[in-house]
Amino acid sequence: MNRLNLLLILIAVVLVAAYASWLLETFRSEPWRGEQAQTHVPDYFLENFTLIVYGPDGRPRHTLRSERGEHFADDGSIDLVQPRLTVLETTPPWQVEADHGRITQGGEQIDLGGVVTARRAAHDNQPALLLRTRDLRVLPPQKRAETAAAADLRAGPHRLTGTGMRLDWGRQRLILLADVESRYVPAP
Repeated sequence: MNRLNLLLILIAVVLVAAYASWLLETFRSEPWRGEQAQTHVPDYFLENFTLIVYGPDGRPRHTLRSERGEHFADDGSIDLVQPRLTVLETTPPWQVEADHGRITQGGEQIDLGGVVTARRAAHDNQPALLLRTRDLRVLPPQKRAETAAAADLRAGPHRLTGTGMRLDWGRQRLILLADVESRYVPAP
């Protein structure tokens, strides 16, 4: 009987050790619910919202409207659906629309994706401007925007096209970087 009891105790210890090993491996591979591994999932969302950014002087610098925004805690970014950016630091303001976009942490960069259209109304005998491009990076603190994509600029009857563009709205300069073509229509 002694050997039988010893064998039963040994089998029980082996089973308990195997079960403990399995439990340890299970908890090691799956994080606790309170300690979920951070992934790129939205922690909150906004619908039909307007963001207004003010300068040190208390005046609005730009506004951003979007049908939907999803905030991601892992990097602080906000993904945007149908964003509409208005740059108020120019006269008249630039109105920029895109299919989608993303604001990076701190709002220092706004990436506008898909088809991007920017408009500026006519003023001081200058024609209205219409800019069409794709994938525009806007850097509000530097008062700049840029793209590596093709850009099409229309000013009244005149047209400029090129690949790659830099816009500096602080200095009111727009530069097309390569493959530039223009069409100038003289006044009648």
